[in-house]
Amino acid sequence: MTTELLSTAPHGGINEDLLTVIEGSGRVDLIVLDGATSVADTNHIDTVQGDVAWFTHAFAAELALAIGRGLEQAQAVPEAPAAVRAHYLAAAGGRAIPLYAYPLAALTWIRVQPRSGHLALSLYCLGDCKTLAIGADDSVIDLDPYVNPHEDVLRTAMAELTAQGIVDPALRRERLLPMLRARRESQHQADAPNVLCLAPRAPSRRARSRASCRRVPRCSA
Repeated sequence: MTTELLSTAPHGGINEDLLTVIEGSGRVDLIVLDGATSVADTNHIDTVQGDVAWFTHAFAAELALAIGRGLEQAQAVPEAPAAVRAHYLAAAGGRAIPLYAYPLAALTWIRVQPRSGHLALSLYCLGDCKTLAIGADDSVIDLDPYVNPHEDVLRTAMAELTAQGIVDPALRRERLLPMLRARRESQHQADAPNVLCLAPRAPSRRARSRASCRRVPRCSA
């Protein structure tokens, strides 16, 4: 099986997304992590690549270890946050970090297993990392048609700023920051989060499904 990877940061900046391909016996695991842009004033863990990039790489590494131990998707994803959190707190060195500064990411994990004439897909999705596949009849299949409700809230807030004549990006961010930070805190404190976070209170509200296609899916973070 041949895979093509493309993951670039806008304007040549730091890439907070990550694509990982892990090949095993009779299967290929495609792991796509879409890092949520930080709403903190500074990076607390990684001052070079940033805390979000640190988080996506750390989470991918833990998933790779879980896959190596033979864990299934439903076992591996819930186990990973504890190990990543331990690394995060160790890197923090006892410093207090605001909850809104804790990193987040969306996840799409596709396990691909070749079958006679098609590819069998097993998906584990959290958040709004879009995944498309081409069916046997050349139709485009949205494998996880999740719509993030907060996008409408953000669009409304942006439209209000535009109506007020506030178009400077830095000023717009300053005005939106309290809402964005409150949103980030609520995601970390959710009883059943729908994204990857460091210390989920309960198992995430995951979307799991199975499908078949004739080409390796394309993911968009």
